[in-house]
Amino acid sequence: MAATSALARRYATALVDAQFAAGAQLEETAAELERFRDAILASSALAEALSNPVFSAMDKAKALGAVAQKLGVSAPVQRFLTLMVERDRSTEIPSVAEAVRILVDQRARRVQAVVESATPLGADTLESLKKALEKRTGRHVELEIRLDPSLLAGVRTSVGTLVLDGTLRSQLNQLKETLNQV
Repeated sequence: MAATSALARRYATALVDAQFAAGAQLEETAAELERFRDAILASSALAEALSNPVFSAMDKAKALGAVAQKLGVSAPVQRFLTLMVERDRSTEIPSVAEAVRILVDQRARRVQAVVESATPLGADTLESLKKALEKRTGRHVELEIRLDPSLLAGVRTSVGTLVLDGTLRSQLNQLKETLNQV
């Protein structure tokens, strides 16, 4: 995950707090925002329409509304997105979506862990890794699995700022540094 800006965190906090106070399902709020973010990232035309000062606020709101409706975005989230566009913050929507996901996960006592390996890991290995991470973090862990053949062997796991690197590439680099110091 990329670092989110202070501005994105403020917008995310405002949305999550408002949705929580309204009794909305925070998971659905995060999912709706992520769908809209994905649409912006997938369509440079949409991103341009929402951020270009040549287009009027009304035109931007129409474009946003049409896309939001197709994506099944709820009215409160759509109003939030409209507010961001009106305040010329459409370029922050991807960061806000990430910050909302982090806040929702925190409220649910859940963390995202990225597990990178050179080859696919078995279900038993993933389950034991998940249990070990849950024990260490004291939270429910959601695993995101990535394959990276450049690691050669082993596993690198990232949970927030914590990185556990047990890859062969890492060990070879450490050995190289040790030999260079001698």
